[in-house]
Formats: sequence, structure tokens, C-alpha cells
Amino acid sequence: MSAGGGPTPAFDIDSVGLLAMIRWMNDAHGAGFLPGAVVNPYKWTEGESVPQYHKLALKFRTGARFIVTQIGFDARKADELLCYARANSIGVPFIGSVFVLSGPAARAFKREAVPGVTILDGLLERSEREASGPDRGRAFFAELAARQIAILRGLGYRGSTSRASSPSTASSGSSR
Repeated sequence: MSAGGGPTPAFDIDSVGLLAMIRWMNDAHGAGFLPGAVVNPYKWTEGESVPQYHKLALKFRTGARFIVTQIGFDARKADELLCYARANSIGVPFIGSVFVLSGPAARAFKREAVPGVTILDGLLERSEREASGPDRGRAFFAELAARQIAILRGLGYRGSTSRASSPSTASSGSSR
């Protein structure tokens, strides 16, 4: 609170501003940071996708040296991202995020408990079915994650990062 009883100003910096600051610190002070950025290619409408891709290009021009994707479950959207990057000369490594799903995590994603992570009805239904089995779907979910990694590699992603879910973290929307 300020002396007058009102709120004090807050100074927010967005991802592009932060990349610019890191570039300045590297250039002016030899900080040695390796700046990266995140993009969510798993948007379903043009109105959602285009702003993501435009901001990606801006992050690249501002100094991002690698890109990590949001968690997603659609190979076509993962491919679309790389097609956009090639068409726009965004020549940095892309790293795909892979999440080892579970029944509770799939339900959390469907109800949008984790911002930016979506799951289609068909995958939710399959996840529910598999999660009701004797191994609670562990073999299915492990194979799904392995397939995602193979697909990302085949598309041209330079690597992947993975997270595993557990019943306690899926309900809170976080991962370990």
C-alpha cells in the first residue's frame, strides 16, 4: 500500500521483455545465460494459434536459443509448429514436453485444471478405460509417452522432457 492508502505500482515483465533483459545482461555484462522460451502449439482455432506463433517468432528474434513446448497430445499440432518454424526461419532446437498420463491427470486436464493443457474426449475416454484395469493403465500410459517421444523425434524435435503423474499430483494439477 502506498502512503495514500492505494495500491503500489507493480512492474510486470513478460517473456519477451525478460528475453531482452537476458540478452542485454549477456551482451553488456557477459552473464552467460542461455535463454529459452515456451510455446503452446496445442491450440485448436486459428484465433488461438496465430498469436502463439507470432509471439514465438518475436521470442526468437529477441534471443531465445531453444524452444520448449507445452504438454500436449496431438502429433499434428506438434508438426504444425515445426512447419511454422521452418517457414519463418526460426532455426533453434525444439524440445517437446511429454507427460506420462494417468486417469486422474486426464480428468484434471479435461476440466482445464492445468492452464494451457487440454485433452481431447477420445483420449480421456481411453484413459478412463485403461485406468480401470488391473495395472491402473500404467502399461498403456508408459507406451503412450514412449510413442509421443518417438513421434517428436521423427518430426525433428531435438529432444523431449517428460513428467510423470501420480494420483496426488494429478488432482492438484501439478506434476513431479
